[in-house]
Amino acid sequence: MRFLARRTVFYLLAFLIATTINFFIPRMMSGDPMQLMFARFQGRLDPRAIDALKETFGFVDGPLLEQYVTYLGNVAQGNLGLSISQFAVPVSEVIASSLGWTVRLIGLATLLSYSIGVGLGIVAAWRRGKFIDSILLPTAMIVNAFPYF
Repeated sequence: MRFLARRTVFYLLAFLIATTINFFIPRMMSGDPMQLMFARFQGRLDPRAIDALKETFGFVDGPLLEQYVTYLGNVAQGNLGLSISQFAVPVSEVIASSLGWTVRLIGLATLLSYSIGVGLGIVAAWRRGKFIDSILLPTAMIVNAFPYF
């Protein structure tokens, strides 16, 4: 039970750190996402609309702590706001549209890596001390050191 409690606290802390970083990164960037959006419309957007866009995306003037508490409340309710890259589409819809392909890709990669790993492990154990056994372990260690991307 203590293990489960520790894990829960760990994941809650990781979630809080991730949402905090997600909140502060756009505010620490040079420039403003609204200026980027305004530039993408190439002058077809009324400059007065920038203030409305800032309010829509949560970049309002005011105390940073108040903005942060509002942001955490919205995240807790599942309101992730509107997508900047696909304007006027909620972020939750953007995530949902990609979730199916992501799950399929992760599932296929997991099945392949498990099958290949177990198969090579069986071959190395069967041919213990032979050439294939002496090659597989160093090769696996080198491949494991590669970054995932």
